[in-house]
Amino acid sequence: MNGIIDRRRIKNLDFIFLSAVLVLFIIGIVNLQSAGGETGVWKNQLLWFGLSLVLMLILIFIDYHRLLSLSIFFYLFCLGLLVLVL
Repeated sequence: MNGIIDRRRIKNLDFIFLSAVLVLFIIGIVNLQSAGGETGVWKNQLLWFGLSLVLMLILIFIDYHRLLSLSIFFYLFCLGLLVLVL
């Protein structure tokens, strides 16, 4: 662990899963473009995909044992969000 990113996590990364996500994203963008034709819709989709991909990659490299101590806060936050939509 010389660097910030543990090389074992990169080695064990599920590239099939990442490839499937990328293929589904491309299919979705093609469908949005062919259905609507507006550039705003698929650009918005591209923005949100980029943000979610960055978040997913960050979460992949975080040890989930560290997140266990925060689980009660995540639970309460999600419970609060559920109450807001009632």
